[in-house]
Amino acid sequence: MTIKITDEMVQRAMEAEELAPGNAEDQTRAALEAALATLEPKDISDGFHTMEELYEHRRALTAALATTLHTPWAWKSKEHHPEDSPIFEGYFIVGIDLPTGTITYHYKLSHWDDFEDVRTVRHAPKWDGAGPDATVERLLAWARS
Repeated sequence: MTIKITDEMVQRAMEAEELAPGNAEDQTRAALEAALATLEPKDISDGFHTMEELYEHRRALTAALATTLHTPWAWKSKEHHPEDSPIFEGYFIVGIDLPTGTITYHYKLSHWDDFEDVRTVRHAPKWDGAGPDATVERLLAWARS
């Protein structure tokens, strides 16, 4: 993994945190922690793609799958289920109810129109507690069926 420390990140870090007096090691550690706290997806890469690019690919693939599967499998909502935690401000959720289990992803509201042909529901179904590993397992199990 490559983390590109840019002048912009250094500037953000300097604005976010003043270095405490101390030895050079303490100041270096504080500067690195401050710089790392300002990391954005565009700053992190595996040497081939940035995290930002990978998120864009994931969004495009989700939109293609949800649009292709359409009703009744795919849905989107600006609200989580009332019994679940509130949705993140500025985001919506997209879900696909596969025979192997539901998969969901959150996206920024600015990407709502990427899913324009996906039906809108008042709120998402109750979360079943599945984590990221379950999403991959459910997708691959469905793909293999």
